[in-house]
Order: sequence, then structure tokens, then C-alpha cells
Amino acid sequence: MADAPIVQQISGNGGGYQQSYSIVMPSNTTAGNCLVLFISEQSQPEYTLTVSDSQDGIWTKVGNGSDLGVLFYRANISGGPLTITLDWGTDYQDFAFMVREYSGLSSSPLDTFIEVNEVDWLNAHPIGPTSSPSQASTVVVAAYSGDANSTYTAEEEDGYSNLVSLNHSDLYGSMVYTDKEISSISQQTMTFSSTVYVKGYGIIAVFKKGESGGDPDPSAYNNKAAFLAFFD
Repeated sequence: MADAPIVQQISGNGGGYQQSYSIVMPSNTTAGNCLVLFISEQSQPEYTLTVSDSQDGIWTKVGNGSDLGVLFYRANISGGPLTITLDWGTDYQDFAFMVREYSGLSSSPLDTFIEVNEVDWLNAHPIGPTSSPSQASTVVVAAYSGDANSTYTAEEEDGYSNLVSLNHSDLYGSMVYTDKEISSISQQTMTFSSTVYVKGYGIIAVFKKGESGGDPDPSAYNNKAAFLAFFD
């Protein structure tokens, strides 16, 4: 096991009544890479979160998500500057997020996943096991969103690293995100510990490595020479 191939990341939280929120990637993204976005929120069933970006990319939701959290990814990105927009369709107040750009993933990366919606307030939050992935070389993402402010640690680290624990801007939510790269076909689990009793949503998603990317989107390039240079 090894650290996941992270190119860049950005995390943060938002508050104040606003319908949408923009996340600007710190550096230019790289063509063919994959973006993974986890959002921790205190939502209502009638609020429908949509994710879009400045390159008109296609964002895919993993599983069903919940009113407390949801995981999205965008595969085979075009490269260049990128702004991601979260839109709840109505005024919204309190959330936190993590975005990571990974290199080396397949252009159809999602292999397997498992999600958990808790019904009790707990301070240990097991997720998994997933089904066995279809190939050995994968990147595993584990994330959890709770309904109150908390700090999290990983009870079952098993090679996970780059853990980020983040509270919402108010008192009503928190999240944790971690990942790893593996080279064996094995079911994946994670147990997060919280400093207070919370109820929440957890997910493990396994992404295939391989030939990342394909033909780039010409609209992401300012001129013909820049587009053709992708193939050099």
C-alpha cells in the first residue's frame, strides 16, 4: 500500500445564506486526471444539490448519498483552470467539502463502493466491507459526514493516509476524508472515531488505476496550438 497519487487538493466550509458556492482549484488541473469531491451538509430532502464546473464537465454521483453527505467524481478532466460550483437550488447555510485531483486513474474509474446511513448516535463509525474490486491496482477513498461538530481519527488505518477532519462553519456538522493506493484485490473497510456522539453518512469508493484520460476536450484550450500540444 502507498499514498494515493494526489496532484492537488482544496478543502473548506461555507456558511451564510447563499444558493450556490464556488470552489476554485488552487492550480491548473492536468488533462486526463480525475477529481473526487465529498460534500458534508445539513440538507433537507427537497434540496437537490447539483455540481457543475467552468469546463462543462460531467460529475457523477456515487451511490445515493444522503441529506448529510454525498460523493461525486469527474473522470478524464480536460485540464487547465477549473472552478467547481455547488448549487442547492435555494438559500443554503452550512456545509464543508474536500476536492482532490488524482493522477493515473482509468477514464472509467469507479470500481466498487459501499455507503452507510446511520440510525443511531455513535462515536465509532464502521463502513464496509466493500465487495472485492475487479483489479488489484486501485485508489480507495473513505469519507464520513456527521450531524454535529467533531474531530475524527481513523481506527482502521490499514494504509490510509492524508486524513483531513473538518467542521462546518456553524455547529451542526463535520466531515473526514482519507485515501490510499492498493495493489491487491481485497475488500475494503474503515472505522472512523468521533470525539462526540454523532449520526451520519459514510462511504468507501474504490477507483481503478490504468490508462488515465483520453482525447482532451478542445473547448478547454485557448488555441489550436495548445490543443495539438496535448498529443506531443
